[in-house]
Amino acid sequence: DGGSMIVLSAADSGSDVSLDVGDQLDVELESNPTTGYSWELGPLPDGLQLVSSDFEEPGGSLVGAAGTQVFVLDVVGPGSGILRFEYVRVFDDPVVAAQIVEYVVTITGD
Repeated sequence: DGGSMIVLSAADSGSDVSLDVGDQLDVELESNPTTGYSWELGPLPDGLQLVSSDFEEPGGSLVGAAGTQVFVLDVVGPGSGILRFEYVRVFDDPVVAAQIVEYVVTITGD
């Protein structure tokens, strides 16, 4: 319905993000699955719905080069909370995040 598209990266971690119902939120995080690490999405704040999570290969022919993991979320209702991503190797025991990215999300509208 003509909402805005907001794109966030790891550089935006810790920031306050204001969204309106109808917006689309893309979170683009550098990732290198050849190391065994990938980004895991924490519990979603009310009002956000995950549409997709895809890995975009790096340009060029560098084997083992980092690409970008892209999370696409629709803003479907009002709410607020912490949108959290952890860069983990899921097979580690215990799983310890190598990096954490968080955004403070506030959604307005109906």
